Amino acid sequence: MDEIKTPCLLYDEQCPLCKRFAQSLQRIHLKTKIHYYSIYNEEVYKQLPFLNKDEVFDEVHLILAANKSAVLRGSHAVQFLASENPAVKKFAWLIESEMGQKAMDVFYTGLNKCRKTLHARCPKCKNRKRISL
Repeated sequence: MDEIKTPCLLYDEQCPLCKRFAQSLQRIHLKTKIHYYSIYNEEVYKQLPFLNKDEVFDEVHLILAANKSAVLRGSHAVQFLASENPAVKKFAWLIESEMGQKAMDVFYTGLNKCRKTLHARCPKCKNRKRISL
């Protein structure tokens, strides 16, 4: 039973899109070291009991610290990760603007819709049952 370290990104290791996203993040240099855990790792829910498993399965979660108030979800998690990449610093003004935040929301919403469509079409995913807490 290894300790779940924060900050950490919870991702769907059985989704090709999510897996590629996590692998890409692991290859770039971020200002903050991020740990990566599968949403299927039951230890995550034992050690971070404030997480709602259905919500974690529904959208990306970035846990900054081991408490409920330090959780970024969806486009907010993507925005944080983008801001942690030194190469993106040149465009920080765009991400931080109101229009940039709306663009990130639209981008994330479309990406998450694509992920859900992939799950719905995949026979392996449709037949897989989640383990409830």
